[in-house]
Amino acid sequence: MSTRLSEQNTAERITFIASLTILAVIVGLAIWADIRTGDASPTIEIEVHEASIRETENGFYVPISVTNTGGKTAQDVVVTGELKRSNGTTETAEVTFAFLAGAEEEQAELVFSSNPADGELTVRPTSFIVP
Repeated sequence: MSTRLSEQNTAERITFIASLTILAVIVGLAIWADIRTGDASPTIEIEVHEASIRETENGFYVPISVTNTGGKTAQDVVVTGELKRSNGTTETAEVTFAFLAGAEEEQAELVFSSNPADGELTVRPTSFIVP
């Protein structure tokens, strides 16, 4: 009988130690994430990957990376691309991200009917909501 009680105590100790270890890791990760991103307001940064522009039957696809470098989440992030052609006309493309958490990066593509290399391309965030 004492052997069985000893086995139960050993199993309980192992379970307790494993639970404490998992809890400590979760708390540590939460603290690390908060320190890394902080409480800063959302700041949206955009990188255009010009070397990866591709042409299809539907137009020219311009890949972009959108990053929220702030700590707070941004909701309904709208990114607008504006292509000023050499003939003076302007073409606009837009993409919306449902949300970007702090320090999160997403990929998207803007589609234009004209080649962006033949004009001046400007890509910028135009709006978002701070929930």
